[in-house]
Amino acid sequence: MNRITHVITSECEIYVTRVAKDSVRIRIAEQGPNLPDPTDFEIEGNPAHIAEALASVATVLVNLEQVLREPS
Repeated sequence: MNRITHVITSECEIYVTRVAKDSVRIRIAEQGPNLPDPTDFEIEGNPAHIAEALASVATVLVNLEQVLREPS
């Protein structure tokens, strides 16, 4: 298993390329004039599985305060 942490501190551009019938490559590239080491990484694989994973992440981030709320 590979685990890599990328720190994103500014807006990003997203690029999507089909690499095979059932595979895409998504590039996430941080944009900003004063970034000393901008983040730039790719995810490749089945579009449905990538979409499901990113949708889950988006749901958590939209509800971050509720997710991180300490139990009372």
